Amino acid sequence: MPRKDDPVKLTLADLAQRTGESRRTIRYYIQRGLLPPPHGAKRGAWYDEEHANRLKRIQHLKSGGLSLEAISRILSHDGDSYSYEMLDLPHFSLSAPLVRMASHEPSQPKPQTVTATHIRLDEGLELVIDSARAQLTDDGVARFTDVVTKAYRKIKKEDSR
Repeated sequence: MPRKDDPVKLTLADLAQRTGESRRTIRYYIQRGLLPPPHGAKRGAWYDEEHANRLKRIQHLKSGGLSLEAISRILSHDGDSYSYEMLDLPHFSLSAPLVRMASHEPSQPKPQTVTATHIRLDEGLELVIDSARAQLTDDGVARFTDVVTKAYRKIKKEDSR
């Protein structure tokens, strides 16, 4: 009987079903280095929650219009402090460390690093979501982004008439 602290072991079919990606796409992402290879080998190979979470992150970045090459660059920098310009990605949706700047007054707390999703909808229009403070999952951020993007396009279309 599995213990509570045992890792969840997913087959390729389980991972595909859980994430909505095809088995072929998952294998392709592994081949491209976007997704780590499974644990074990051949028929004994298995995937865990980290694989599922990484795959969801890839899906989220793809939904923001990023190419697999751009996603590869982002994933290779995950956890690092970097600027959007360093990654050479002008229009994208990206979770990245951002520093909140404190004023120079001694009573103010020191700057802190937060992870936020930055969506550039158009020139001069950006949306920054601190998913932890907003209490949104990655899926929630993606759905929120879709709603805001559709609303923006509708308003822009109506204003152009």
